[in-house]
Amino acid sequence: MNEALIQQVLGAIIQNNMELARGIIEEIVRKDTSESAETRRSLSILFCELSNAIEEIEVEKAITLLGWSTRLNPEASYAWYRFGHLQFQVGEIEGAQFAFTKSLDLTRVAGDQEMIAMATGSLGLAHQTLGEFEKAKGLHEERLSIYKKLEKRNGMAIEYGNLAVIYQIQGNIESSVEMMQKSLVIHQELNNERGIAYQLNNLGSMYLMQDKVELAEICIQGSLEIHTRINHQEGVIVNWGNLGILNKLQGHVELEKHAA
Repeated sequence: MNEALIQQVLGAIIQNNMELARGIIEEIVRKDTSESAETRRSLSILFCELSNAIEEIEVEKAITLLGWSTRLNPEASYAWYRFGHLQFQVGEIEGAQFAFTKSLDLTRVAGDQEMIAMATGSLGLAHQTLGEFEKAKGLHEERLSIYKKLEKRNGMAIEYGNLAVIYQIQGNIESSVEMMQKSLVIHQELNNERGIAYQLNNLGSMYLMQDKVELAEICIQGSLEIHTRINHQEGVIVNWGNLGILNKLQGHVELEKHAA
């Protein structure tokens, strides 16, 4: 392993001279020796770790580091996953989709079920964002199946929620409600208050769409109670918005009763 080259790269990154760092990396990539291969693997791991450390304050630099990590070691499935995650975060959905696909292909070969689940779910979200709902649904169903085998209840709750969103977009309200209910039951078993509140509000929204005002009110009020208790202001705002819609529906119902 060429320690001197590694130090040169780190020095250039610390000085924010990314062009110099890129040039050194290209030189390392061009060399095809056993020492160079070891240096590439070491740098790939290092860049992945560095990206984790700086992503919250310098996301673009973190993305650059992960791009270098995957170039230095194209077999690094976790680096590909992280690369996809950050690209998704900044709205580079097609780039994220490519990176998640690479990560998933590599993890399928390795057989790491938890990593397969992570990559599958993230790739599903990328397809979903691009409007490719059938592909997304298949991937979320695969991830759900893995979590069932691994007995990962929280992961199952999340995937039921993801499937609920897809069914809702596709206009399959009954299936969407069924998925939300399954997600809610698991969150209740795990005493996950934020998850309970989230799915109660979602169910309330679905019941509003079906004009089931009494069920909608029970769910939304239950969600509001939890969001208020845990001081989740965004959730409270969403709940009040749904209660406004509910009040309008209730007004229409009263008018219809009087008209009859």
